[in-house]
This record gives sequence, structure tokens and C-alpha cells, in this order.
Amino acid sequence: MNGQKEINGQIIEGPSLTLRGITTSQINTNHAFLVYLTFKLKNSLRNLEDKTKKIKAICETNKEVKESNDIINIVDYDCIGTEPVNDNYEFTGIEGDNINNDISIKNPNKENSDYSQNNLPLLFTIEKNNIDNQNFTNNEKIDFYLNGKLNKLETESNKKITNQKNIQMELKEIDDKVLCDFTRDEKNLEANFTCNLEIKNNNLSSTNLTFKNNEIKINDDVNLYINSLNKLSFSYENIEEPLNFDTRKKSSSNKTTIIVVCVVVGVVVLCGVVFISLYCAKFKKKNNVNFADSNIEKTNGEKSFNNASNYNMNEV
Repeated sequence: MNGQKEINGQIIEGPSLTLRGITTSQINTNHAFLVYLTFKLKNSLRNLEDKTKKIKAICETNKEVKESNDIINIVDYDCIGTEPVNDNYEFTGIEGDNINNDISIKNPNKENSDYSQNNLPLLFTIEKNNIDNQNFTNNEKIDFYLNGKLNKLETESNKKITNQKNIQMELKEIDDKVLCDFTRDEKNLEANFTCNLEIKNNNLSSTNLTFKNNEIKINDDVNLYINSLNKLSFSYENIEEPLNFDTRKKSSSNKTTIIVVCVVVGVVVLCGVVFISLYCAKFKKKNNVNFADSNIEKTNGEKSFNNASNYNMNEV
């Protein structure tokens, strides 16, 4: 299991293995990246023993690969762990951003790779898209397309590829999957993806989104390698809708208006009642006073007449 490898003039001893990948990008000699090797204890004699172990490993290639737009190249990386692992542990898997864990964990100890010159995915080269460097918010639908061409037409693998719906593409940053419909023109190399993404996590504030893998499965037994899919990126921002705030503000304003109107109407009504009461009371009092004055005048008139009569009579 353990081996040795010289990296940057330093001899490193640890578990060694080879990873094989496919690419259309430029890979320089001595290009390296980090992965983590996971191990499980075969027989645990004590409960206190750590049953799992994870160690860092450096993977490096010694062969240069040229960039290509029409063929898929195979690249091999020699990996070495940064510390030895004894025979009580068995190798269980690999973790890292540069590998497809689904493929590696199926059989981490296998000796033959899934990739060979006679067994490579079909290549799809993107010629036009409307997703790269785009900005989206939670108010918008994330719909996009990838238009391009297949690299081969008359091959056994290519003949098996048919139109397919609801193909999943994974993203690095979120668990939500992109769903795509794949269609191709059987008479030429043209093909396209029509895709949409629904982000279900409402707590996601803002992030840049990128595709996880270039390789996807079209039919049950056919893989398609989308050239430079992992280089596309777009952003998403979850913003609060202004309508919610305006609605609350408008509702609060309406409540305030209703309260003010009720108070004003109440005051007006109260003033009207008081005014009418005072007016009625004053009118009643005035009538009583006029009636009394009339009686007084009548009495005084009769008295004066009597006095006048008496006076005239006395004068005669």
C-alpha cells in the first residue's frame, strides 16, 4: 500500500495510487492538486481506537496535455499520501474537488480505469449559451440553453444517443439540480440543452454558482462530456420583495387613516349633539321668557286702563 515519491525535491512516503481523468484543457507537466484518502480500521480491538483515518495526498502528472476542442484527452496523476498507513487499515475512498466521487468510491482499489482510448464519452462542445456571467434574483426564472455540436456522428456510441428529458446537472455550491432536455439533429452534429433551475433554499442569500462535473449521463449506457461546462458561472441573489414592505406600510397607513377618520367623525358628532342640545335648551328658555313677558304686558295694560278710567272719572 505504501510507496515513495519525490515532490519538489522532497521524498514523501505514504499510500500511493494512480488517478485517471479526462479533459479537453491544457495540462502542464507537474500539475498537482490535493485529495484526501479515507481508510477504515479492519479489526477494532478496543473501542477507544479510531476506526477511520483521513490523510492528505498530493496528486501530480508528469505528462503535458494539449488543449483540444474536438477530442478528449486522457491524463494520469500519480498520488502519494503524506503519512504512512499500516496494514490494519483498508482503503475506502477519495475526497476532493477535482474528482468525481461517485465513480471513485464504487471500487477505490480497482486496477483498470473506466477510461481508455476505446471507451471515452462523446464530446459536446458549447458554441453558444446564455448563462455564463449572468445575474439572477429570486424574482426571476433561471432558464438557459447550451447550443453546440457533437464531435462525432457515425460512431457506435453516438448512434445510441437519443433525445432525452430531465437530465440532471449538479452544481458545486448548492444541492438543487439543474434539469435539462437534450435534443440532437440526427443528420448532422448539432445538439442543444434547454435547462432550468429552481432554487428551493429560501435562506440562500447570495452566491456564485458553477457546475460540478463536465460529464453527464444521457441515456442509460452513454456518457456525454460537455467541454468547459465547469468554466461557466452565474450568480444568484435572494432579495426581499419591496411589495411586502409596501404592503405592510400601506396596511399600517390605512389603519392610521381609519383611526383618524373615526376620531374626527366622533368629535364632529359629539359637537353636533352638544350644539343641538344647547340650541334646544336655549329655544325652550326663550319661549318661556316671551310667554311670561306677554302675560306681564297684558296685566300691566289692564291695570293702566283701569287707572286711566278711574282718573278720568275723578276728573269729571
